[in-house]
Order: sequence, then C-alpha cells, then structure tokens
Amino acid sequence: HVWLLSSLLKDVAPDIPVVLHGHGTGLRQLQLCPKLGEHARAGCQHVERLVVLHTLHAQEYSRWLGLDLQRIRVVGAGYREDLFHRRGRSDEKGATILYAGKISRAKGLPWLLDAMKALTARIPSAVLHIVGSGAGKEADTLRERIVSMGSSAVLHGRVDQPQLANLMRQSALFVLPSLYEGLPLVLVEACACGCRVVSSELPGIVEGICPHLGDAVNLVPLPPLKGVDEPEASAAPDFARRLSAAMADALAKPPPQPCDLDDRLAAFTWQAVYQRINAIWHEVTAG
Repeated sequence: HVWLLSSLLKDVAPDIPVVLHGHGTGLRQLQLCPKLGEHARAGCQHVERLVVLHTLHAQEYSRWLGLDLQRIRVVGAGYREDLFHRRGRSDEKGATILYAGKISRAKGLPWLLDAMKALTARIPSAVLHIVGSGAGKEADTLRERIVSMGSSAVLHGRVDQPQLANLMRQSALFVLPSLYEGLPLVLVEACACGCRVVSSELPGIVEGICPHLGDAVNLVPLPPLKGVDEPEASAAPDFARRLSAAMADALAKPPPQPCDLDDRLAAFTWQAVYQRINAIWHEVTAG
C-alpha cells in the first residue's frame, strides 16, 4: 500500500524495481494524516510504477504524490469465481436485503437503518441482514440499534467468504451506502451471486463498476459531506429517504439475467487482473 513502509523501499533497495498497489485506504490516510502523509509522499515518488484500481484513483494519487500519470497504471480488482456465483440460487428471495461491511458511520450504516424503517412501512416483509464487525462505542451503539429493530434486521457479525457468498445467494438485494470507498469488489461479488445492488454514488463505483454492471446497480447520490466521510447533519435525512426509495425500486425489478452478467463480470476475473499486472512487470524489467 502507499503508506509509510512503502516510502522506505527505494532507500533500502534503490536498484530493484518497485511496483506499489494503491487503494482507497492509502488516499484516505493521506488526507486524514497529512503530517505522516508527507513522509509517504517523499519516498513513494521514487517507485517505478503505481498500480491503482480505477482512473479517478490514478488522478488522485498523481495529485497527492506528485507522480506523473505516465507512471501510474489502472488494473482494477478481481473476485473469486469459485466462491461467488449463482449456482444453487433460487430467485424467490422476496424482500431479503444484505449489507456487508464495517459496523460504522463511514460505511453509511446509520442511514441504512433509517432507510429500512421507511422501507418496512411500505414493504413489511423486508428484512436487512447485516454482516461485519466493528469496535468501540460507535459500533456498540449501532449494534444496539440493530438489535432493537426486531425481526426487520438480523446481525450476523463477521463471516468468512464462503458464508458471505451463501448469504448473497439467499438475498434479492445487496446495499452499500458507504460514504467513502475505492473500488468495492463486494458489489461485483454480490452481482455474481445474482443480487441487484443499491450503492451510494461514489466516484470509484461510477467509473470502475457501473460501466460493467449496468442496470444491475441503482445509485444513490451522496449527501454533502463535512470531512472525508461524515454527512452534513441537515442532509442526512434526505440521504436515508433516497436510500429507501432506491431499495424499493430495486426490489420491484426482476433479478439480473445470468447471460448478461457473465460478459459484464469478465473484466473482474483474477485471470484478467493478472494479465494486466503481468504486463506492468514486463514494462519495468524490460530495461
């Protein structure tokens, strides 16, 4: 990752080509910890290539690190086809909704819970399954709220990848209301399992995922933010209303058709990602 240890690599091994892989986490750290970010910026400027998930990441890393865009390559991300697939799925899922991610405000979970309250008023059978963990007072408060929602919310805690894939195959809809993400591969995994998707309208999703998944994804515009991942208080209720409307709209649609998704997901296979990364290593070692 593009952070402190990576910034030392060219000092330790100046004659060895270095290819760094930058994700959304690195950009977030650069913004949240500007003093430490200066150290990362100084060292990472000397790497041969920076590999990123999508074009907007390339532009952001170029600006934050002072790197020429010609040294940055976009490779995307891959998912496990052996785990995330439609085999064994029944499309009679009713209004079963799944969220997988950290139990935190930055992931938009408080406003998803608000949205569920409005949605169950329209669709009483709707149930939100929540997968993930979190620590501290913030996570504890959210868990208490989830438990208080009774039968309309089920908290699973942390699960492994095969369990997550099974939950996706049992769900009609996957929701990611996050306020900050890079290229959330979980959306691709959910689509591969046959879910429709509702997601906040983040740059990485618009640029890196929507062109491939098309109308399988319903986007919800982000609220105005204060800081990196906290909505303005006055805008939060409207964000929850838009989430609820998007979920109701997605639940009213038929599931994505397998024949369409196979072609759309091809760019996200690990074989495709490997070929792109392999080409970069040929570049840096050819001279």
